[in-house]
Amino acid sequence: MISKREKLFGAIGAAAAILLFTVIMLAKNYQGCGIIKSKSAYENESLNAGASFDRASGRMRSSAPPAPSARAAAEASTDNAENIAADERKLIKTGNISLEVKDYDSSAKAIASMVSEFEGFILRSSKYVSDDNYASGDISVKVKPAHFDSFAARLDSLGRVKSKNSYINDVTEQYIDLESRLNSSLRVEKRLKEILSIKTKNVKDILEVEKELARVGEKIEQLKGRKKYLDNQIGLATINIHIDEERDIVTGSYKFLERIRYAFRGGVNAFISITSGIITVIGALIALSIYGLLFALILAGIKKFRKKQ
Repeated sequence: MISKREKLFGAIGAAAAILLFTVIMLAKNYQGCGIIKSKSAYENESLNAGASFDRASGRMRSSAPPAPSARAAAEASTDNAENIAADERKLIKTGNISLEVKDYDSSAKAIASMVSEFEGFILRSSKYVSDDNYASGDISVKVKPAHFDSFAARLDSLGRVKSKNSYINDVTEQYIDLESRLNSSLRVEKRLKEILSIKTKNVKDILEVEKELARVGEKIEQLKGRKKYLDNQIGLATINIHIDEERDIVTGSYKFLERIRYAFRGGVNAFISITSGIITVIGALIALSIYGLLFALILAGIKKFRKKQ
């Protein structure tokens, strides 16, 4: 006959066996579970080099800890930007200068010669001529940041400086963040290509990986374009030059004659405008009269035809 103590130990043993079996089954289910990740999961896996492929099921599974949050990445990027030395920072330098010169064309040629001397180039230029035959315009040039101050000093010698300013835009933090995102996306792309190279019969998984690969490739191109733009802005400083041709001092008598000349020119233009308007109206009236006469003749013909009937 079994004692109460033996029954108690038997019950405890049975419970322990059931618990152990349950734990083993849960562990197997957890290890064997593998599905194609969503867009965000792809990036988190590949960034941590933790994506793997289950050959038995033909699916991806994760074997790495989760990726750091976007906030943590941004904070790390900020810390890196603050620790960079002053001579290694990413700076965009821009200057503006307004000049008054005696002759616009000669000054523009001098600026073009200076740009060649400083190994830069003219980004854009424009010229305007007023009614009283005075020229003005704008010229934007690109030079190396190391030549910025020397070039600006040479501009001062072309004429009277009306205004002058310069400013620097520090894009170090933005540049570091851009590089970090680009490198992360390149790692994701590399891992996705490795996954595609593994043979699997699961068409759905292949289509999902190819879709994600296309999205990551597009993102990489956008990041590369933005980085190239920043590199161009950092590598060359911009100087915007506004030029006004110096106006002659007008005496009282000369000013009076100029007013008469402008008044006469305005009167002639007004007379031409009025005359052309009158001619247009007369032409329109003649055309309307002809159409009216034709219409009256047609009506008279119709009435005469009806009377005969």
